[in-house]
Amino acid sequence: MDILTTITTALIAGATSALKDTANKSIKDAYAGLKNLITNKIKNKNQINDVIKKMEKNPRNSEPALKSIITESNIINDNQIFAQAESLLKLIYLSSGNTIYKQNIHVNGGVENIVTAEKIDTLNINRKKD
Repeated sequence: MDILTTITTALIAGATSALKDTANKSIKDAYAGLKNLITNKIKNKNQINDVIKKMEKNPRNSEPALKSIITESNIINDNQIFAQAESLLKLIYLSSGNTIYKQNIHVNGGVENIVTAEKIDTLNINRKKD
């Protein structure tokens, strides 16, 4: 997932999860933290606040507006925002009973394969060429 998609997905998933009565405190706190971090780093506070309010009312139709303001405000390369977005997505994923893992296996010998699982539910298997 690219940086822009990670941030917008985290905001939308965070709003969808955090605004439920059954959401756990860690998700609510992580969503609030991401939202505040983004709001504080964007100069046009009214514009981002309007986009976030609209997103919280109707998350499914808010992706284009979120992507636009994030791109225009040049926060896409902010490591702190990206890390907070990733953390929120992991919390949401784990709260649904899933497991996150990262595994690198190198098999040496007759058949050399490299098996890596680097993304939440993606398994990449690359056969090493001789």
